[in-house]
Amino acid sequence: MSQAFSFAKALCAAGAIQWVRSMVIMLIGFVAIRQFYLYILTRYISNTPQLIGFGYPVGWIATCVIEILYFILRWKNEGAKKTKAA
Repeated sequence: MSQAFSFAKALCAAGAIQWVRSMVIMLIGFVAIRQFYLYILTRYISNTPQLIGFGYPVGWIATCVIEILYFILRWKNEGAKKTKAA
């Protein structure tokens, strides 16, 4: 989880992401995706404590992946804008 926060702070400091977008990405990863995972898991797969416990790492990993994808897409768009301006 600390990697997700560190990555979000680095993105904000680099100016690549605004704090509101970072907060939305965190909420999507830590809350929405984890709740979706827990719903699917408990309703359709299994209701064991081990699998439910994996809900937190699933949220952390999902948040890191979303932030990295956002960062990559944002920098590609910035590069394309600079190329067109030049």
